[in-house]
Amino acid sequence: MELKYLGLPTDSEDILIAKKVALVASIGVFLFPALRMLFSNRVITFSGFAILIWYYIELPLDITSQSVRFRHFVLMVATFLMLFWDPFVKLRLAIEIYGSGLKNLSSHL
Repeated sequence: MELKYLGLPTDSEDILIAKKVALVASIGVFLFPALRMLFSNRVITFSGFAILIWYYIELPLDITSQSVRFRHFVLMVATFLMLFWDPFVKLRLAIEIYGSGLKNLSSHL
């Protein structure tokens, strides 16, 4: 529900900061699971905090422009697709690792 329909101010600085935090948090929802699935190292996973802090600083306070919304949509889709890309990366690595071992085993037989 929009704040203007409730008779509340929509352009106060607190409201704008809350919208900005919610926008950054919506990226983090997809970013942290994707980083955790792609990298087992916790340092890289926690680098997601640095990425989100940088995005929060880079994001303008007024997020109503079309370019900001498009950029945010592209980032959300990209981090969401990282979740689907991860199993295929690990599958390819497993095939390369175990496939070379099977070739070596079969050459010894």
